[in-house]
Amino acid sequence: MQVTLASHDLDLCARTVKILANGGADELRAALAWALRNRLIAARRRQTPATPEICKDFLREATGVDDSRLAPTTTSSDVEWCRAMAINCLVWAGDLVDLTNGATSCHRHDMQAPWAADRAATALIGSYIFLR
Repeated sequence: MQVTLASHDLDLCARTVKILANGGADELRAALAWALRNRLIAARRRQTPATPEICKDFLREATGVDDSRLAPTTTSSDVEWCRAMAINCLVWAGDLVDLTNGATSCHRHDMQAPWAADRAATALIGSYIFLR
């Protein structure tokens, strides 16, 4: 499926992945990018919230806390952001396989997530359980 994303939205996705991956392996970065991509595509089909709100919700669900590290909207350029952005671009281009099997959300496997009770687990990658 051909999907387009504005550069500022791609940056926001990369910053979300950077925060959640927290220096983890590229496989984890790719899985997080895929789950976020899957969620954004589903939201676009329903014409629901814009990318900033979706990224904040994704981050909140994954960590269990509201996190303001996604604001302001200035672009980061550190090494971890560069890795996250590179993998994000490969995911959005469709050049990497979706190891999450269509997941649209995730949470750390060491936490209880009440919102996840009615979702099916699709993968365990790094410290995250991926669900749809």
